[in-house]
Amino acid sequence: MNNNVVQSIIYMSRRNFNNVIDACRNNSLDELFKMQQQIKEENIRKIYLKKAKKEMLFRSKSFKEIISILKNKHFNTYSEWFEWSQCKSSDYNKYYKILLADLKTHIEEYEKVYNLLYDKKSKQVFSDICTWRLNRNSSLLIDAYSKSKKEQYFEDFLKLNNHEIFVDCGGYIGDSTLGIISYCGGISDAYIYEADISNLEKAKDNLKGYNVKFRDVGVSNKNEVLSFEKLETSSSGFTNNGNEKIQVVPIDEDIPKETKISFIKIDIEGMELKALEGAKNHIANDRPVLAVCLYHNPQDLWEIPLYIEKIVGEKYRFFIRHYTIYHGETVFYAVPLERYK
Repeated sequence: MNNNVVQSIIYMSRRNFNNVIDACRNNSLDELFKMQQQIKEENIRKIYLKKAKKEMLFRSKSFKEIISILKNKHFNTYSEWFEWSQCKSSDYNKYYKILLADLKTHIEEYEKVYNLLYDKKSKQVFSDICTWRLNRNSSLLIDAYSKSKKEQYFEDFLKLNNHEIFVDCGGYIGDSTLGIISYCGGISDAYIYEADISNLEKAKDNLKGYNVKFRDVGVSNKNEVLSFEKLETSSSGFTNNGNEKIQVVPIDEDIPKETKISFIKIDIEGMELKALEGAKNHIANDRPVLAVCLYHNPQDLWEIPLYIEKIVGEKYRFFIRHYTIYHGETVFYAVPLERYK
């Protein structure tokens, strides 16, 4: 790979997804990985920090206030935030080549997802994220963030109303359920699935007086008992070496088929696809709005959208939004066409 090609990929514009396709098809994985190593960190750092100051909550804050905010997030400086967002901490180093390999290997699937997306903003967000996976220019994640409304799960294009039957997979302390109640001015019914009992008890306190069914189980594609890491945070999840054993259930078996679900949100630390598999009958028959996180596994960015499209067919509109200035909180939305009538 000559130096001109390297530089064009490193500083690639997010505007043209075809550039990502061409880079993956015309270069080996080793060539692409070597290209990543040639990125000039100091140049990208300047771009990233400038955009971060503009787009993040740091806007109009004093330097002392900014440092205080970062320390609350376990960072002492903008530079530390940048390093983490680049997946360069010890916890995230492994993703450097994994994300790139997934993009290179499954570029056909990524292209299919891009073509499924309904609006220009979704295509730009998706292109930003894919280009970041290719060249590690983290400022592209800020570009993706700047296009998304700041109310995660409650975008206007979902056409939500106060008659929703809401299923919250990964209910945490009830914050998303409270969010939809506030956004819609009420709902008909809600199911909260939260395997961390400490979180679920807080959700019960937060949602007193509302018509909510609380389930102290996880969701998956079959009934079984799995190892669970209880952290008492939103990051509690199923791992091979968890500190508890927790029951998981398919939504299709846990919620009666007579119940017509209208909105499903799934944020369960990497179990999203299995949850969808366990809810495929409700999804096919009830045609709910779907809001599903795409960032816990490298393949989620293409595998989850294509699985949903396979279930629901063409009578849906598909959107993607990104809600942080780092690599987390990318959400795929599927909205049935009848919502727009």
